[in-house]
Amino acid sequence: MGKIQKTWVIGDTHFFHHNIKFYTHRPDYFNELIVYNWVRLVGSQDYIIHLGDVGFGRFDRMKHVFDRLPGQKILVRGNHDRWTKRKYRELGFIDIVDDIKLGMFGHTVLMTHRPVDYIDDWAGIINVHGHIHNRSHDELWKVNASVELHDYGPVHLASLVKKRVDLINAFELWHR
Repeated sequence: MGKIQKTWVIGDTHFFHHNIKFYTHRPDYFNELIVYNWVRLVGSQDYIIHLGDVGFGRFDRMKHVFDRLPGQKILVRGNHDRWTKRKYRELGFIDIVDDIKLGMFGHTVLMTHRPVDYIDDWAGIINVHGHIHNRSHDELWKVNASVELHDYGPVHLASLVKKRVDLINAFELWHR
């Protein structure tokens, strides 16, 4: 029997972005730490959704890193992801999109790079996003998947969403 396929999510890797260490207090070895955790967790047939801001610098350096990273990679473009779709495909991304919507645990999961500011009807929507790095927010419907908040590695999408659904359900029960 084969390994069960999983879906992972990661945001704001910022590979080779020297100054990100100062903005978000990352360790000096953050590139190696992210690669180590990715390789340790993600299987070759697993899906991994990158929520943007992949990296900085020369393409050949990025290619060297991404050639080592397993998984079926999907990119939700971030504000720093300025290469062509063709370049990201050369890094191994199978799709490059602006957002992704999935149904999970009775909710719509909207995956974006930036947290969504406003939706007419938030009922049933959970926004999984990156962009704000090690900052959090008070809105129950938003989940930050930036590496700084997840030990510099991918997080299992279903586990992340299920924890948030449980929190939302507890909040709603408490406020009845």
